[in-house]
Amino acid sequence: MSEENKEKKVDSGWKEQAQKEKEELDKKPHEEGCGCDDKFAPPPDFNTLVYTLALQALISLGQMEHPASHKKEVDLIQARYNIDTLEMLKAKTVNNLTKEEAPHLEQTLYALQMLFVRVSQEPNPTPAPAPTPDAEPDKKK
Repeated sequence: MSEENKEKKVDSGWKEQAQKEKEELDKKPHEEGCGCDDKFAPPPDFNTLVYTLALQALISLGQMEHPASHKKEVDLIQARYNIDTLEMLKAKTVNNLTKEEAPHLEQTLYALQMLFVRVSQEPNPTPAPAPTPDAEPDKKK
């Protein structure tokens, strides 16, 4: 056996130790107000993901104050990225969404796309009232 192999020790009990630590953490109550307790953090769902991406797009389109700068700023590149991400989710989840999720995504995406077009056509994009996500596309009769 070489010197190098003699010096290396393999900790085979790390998995058991990690499991024990996890169990201990699960037993401890969460700090009050930390937002990490189950009663403060609902389980993730698809509509919340859509809402989160839409919120980021609205901030980038100057419809809401940016949380860091506390200013309404237009960032069309970031807005386009968030809208494209929603578009990708729509494509990847075809026929896999519930009857509530599909229209929520469709309506949110449509409203953001229309807002993007309006804001991007302004000579000096400034914040404007955001359309509601419930707005439906014009339907030809």
